[in-house]
Amino acid sequence: FDTTRRDFERERSEDDVGGPILEYGELYGERGEVMYEGQLTRGPDEPHGAGTAYWESGNVKYTGHFNAGKYHGTGTLYWPNGNLKYDGQINENKWHGAGVAYWENGNLIYDGPCKEHKWHGAGSLYWENGKLHYEGQLREGEKHGWGVMYLESGELYYEGQFEEGLEHGAGSLY
Repeated sequence: FDTTRRDFERERSEDDVGGPILEYGELYGERGEVMYEGQLTRGPDEPHGAGTAYWESGNVKYTGHFNAGKYHGTGTLYWPNGNLKYDGQINENKWHGAGVAYWENGNLIYDGPCKEHKWHGAGSLYWENGKLHYEGQLREGEKHGWGVMYLESGELYYEGQFEEGLEHGAGSLY
């Protein structure tokens, strides 16, 4: 977080394992806008614990848990227009674990697990119009394994094996 000043309320806590002392406060941008409010480590003024980050416009950017200034744990990200972007598990700013992602227009884009910010595991992908695009196995962001793919109109297109995003092996075109 690039900030110019801070204000603290003197609510201090120390975690159970002797971790950093936390205070509640706000971090401000260069024009005085609130960029973050929530728990901060004492000293380097890093978001750590529960908090909310904001876009320069004032819209919420992220709400959830932080670790050493990074999104970490359960959290919710928002597009600059205020629409939901992602809700789920995050590991050091990367989507990692169960989550749901959304197009900027608010429609669902993905529902399933992520690994290092990529779709990974059994999940469902959606076209920007909200219709189902793919349901099945994914690996590192690509269709990989057994799955069913649909056209943007919603019609069934292919059911079968995929490898690195392409139809490959046993399957049926419709």
